[in-house]
Amino acid sequence: MHVYDRYLFPRGSLARRAAKRGIRIVRQLAPGLADRLAPLRRRLLSRLYEESEAPQVSAAALVETPRASEPAGGEAARRSAETGTGHGANRAPRSTAIAVASSAGAPSVDPSSLRVMHLIGSLQAGGAERQVLYTLEGLRRRGYRLAELMVTEGLRGSLGHYRAAIERAGVPVSVAGDRFDPSFESELAARPGLAERLRAIPFVLRPRVSDLAGELLVRRPHVLHCWLDHTNLWGGAAAAIVGVPRIILSTRNVSPMHMPHLREPWFEEWYRALAAMPNVLLVNNSKAGAEDYAKWLDIPLERFRVILNGVDFSHVERPSLEVRAAFRAELGIPAAVPLVTGVFRMADEKQPQVFVRVAERVLDRAPNAQVLLAGAGRLEREIRRSMKRSRHAKRMHHLGRREDVPTILAESRVVLLTSKAEGTPNVLLEAQHLGCPPVTTAAGGAGDAIDPGATGFVRPIGDEAGIVEAVLRLLDDSALHASMAAAGPRWVRSRFGLERMIDETIDLYRGL
Repeated sequence: MHVYDRYLFPRGSLARRAAKRGIRIVRQLAPGLADRLAPLRRRLLSRLYEESEAPQVSAAALVETPRASEPAGGEAARRSAETGTGHGANRAPRSTAIAVASSAGAPSVDPSSLRVMHLIGSLQAGGAERQVLYTLEGLRRRGYRLAELMVTEGLRGSLGHYRAAIERAGVPVSVAGDRFDPSFESELAARPGLAERLRAIPFVLRPRVSDLAGELLVRRPHVLHCWLDHTNLWGGAAAAIVGVPRIILSTRNVSPMHMPHLREPWFEEWYRALAAMPNVLLVNNSKAGAEDYAKWLDIPLERFRVILNGVDFSHVERPSLEVRAAFRAELGIPAAVPLVTGVFRMADEKQPQVFVRVAERVLDRAPNAQVLLAGAGRLEREIRRSMKRSRHAKRMHHLGRREDVPTILAESRVVLLTSKAEGTPNVLLEAQHLGCPPVTTAAGGAGDAIDPGATGFVRPIGDEAGIVEAVLRLLDDSALHASMAAAGPRWVRSRFGLERMIDETIDLYRGL
């Protein structure tokens, strides 16, 4: 990987590769130690970022370049004066390397000739990654034959979970900076000053941005559609420097200020710089998420478009009675036992320890019920230990990563989500489609993913007692459960249909 970064900056690249190799070894040999060192790593990166300076000459020249929609001496100059980045400034903001006028636009083109590149970190089994799959399948159905997908973190093992499905749809998948395209040299030669603009990127960001800039130079997309924070900023910066006509930054949750373990010191500055560019569109999959990002970045809410998740319900078919019976037999759970189920990544924002505490309190009062938890992630070992030590250990089952999620949901009486930060959780949509009422916290867009009181229950974050009572109501009240189970499929189909999501996504590409 990093072939373009190594070409542009060979000495720095060698040092970074050695450091990354050391980090990988630590993660493999002592994953717990790597987690404990994560805060130290962030503090170090923050210090390095704050002390890094873009070369003054090139950064100042970049700041003075008017944006495509601004006359010289207009709003750009006012912002420059306010932030101290014009003539006489002692130091240029590190994000000014992207303050270049992107291409004013490309002519309107028909779908068959529009080059759309999607960019995401990996294709692991996550909600955003599934939406990428649905989007690419939908684009192919609508005639977007030149759509492609690129990842930054590789495709090995679990990172390539959705790769086969995307390639079956006819969409090529590649890894950024994995292979050198000889045409890069001629493209670079035709862009005087491009290497200097990349050099102005802080070195903690430069490898990713350089690789993506190289890929964009040789692939020349009309649209770069990025997903999730890190790739939004790496890809957005590269696309702005290279001059991609339209840049879409898709945020999929509430802002990183709620997730310190994912937040990087450069996030705010670079998001604001990109948001100020006229050819950049910001997207979120819930109104709550868009509002939270706008507040965090101190930018107008109008800069965001909300596109609710779409669900391909043909991929979420109700399994046969035989399949469901086999699933219970696998776990040794009788058919009459009601199941309370969680399906989510074992990550801090999902609060799996809260799930375990709530589950224990439910089982205290529901002697016939059992609890299932499916999912993998950083906290998986810790959660497995907690469940094994539980007073209800024999009635709690950690299933790990599963491929048969529709079977699990269809066989469950209640789906439980206890997150403190969410976008629009796919599991809530799929559960309702399969007739399983959810109980969720009001995290991000989770509360908008159900019809409260009609298809499930929403409780405040931290209200563990209220969550317990809501789960018990669905376990104890058969009439209420039947009503919600019947209403769920109708409601979720009307609000989260796949074709509506594809229509709204294509609208982002129009007007080029």
